[in-house]
Amino acid sequence: MKQSLAAKKTLIVVLLGILMTSPVQAGIPVIDWPNLPQSILTTIETVAQTGKQIQQYKTQLQQYEAMLQNSVTADKFLWDNAQSTINNLMNAINTLDYYKREMGNIDAFLGKFQDVTYYQNS
Repeated sequence: MKQSLAAKKTLIVVLLGILMTSPVQAGIPVIDWPNLPQSILTTIETVAQTGKQIQQYKTQLQQYEAMLQNSVTADKFLWDNAQSTINNLMNAINTLDYYKREMGNIDAFLGKFQDVTYYQNS
């Protein structure tokens, strides 16, 4: 009970201190009745525009997130393409080496045949 009374007294002292230090605004509130409907419509339009902007920001953030995810996977994609190209190149070199071992060089291969005039005269 004593704590509750002490808390109330402290609250009253704090509120009085705030009221005494803050400037007092005196005046009578006035409502502009003829302008009230227009003010309400303007406020509704402003809220709708703000909602639309929030939706646009949300869409942009989703697009940025997708871009980031795509850029993270791009490294793996590029590496896979490079690895595939290297493998194809190695296969082509191995095939060329195989034919070189089997047939020798081109001069040796062509040496097996007669001169072109031999075939023309026969």
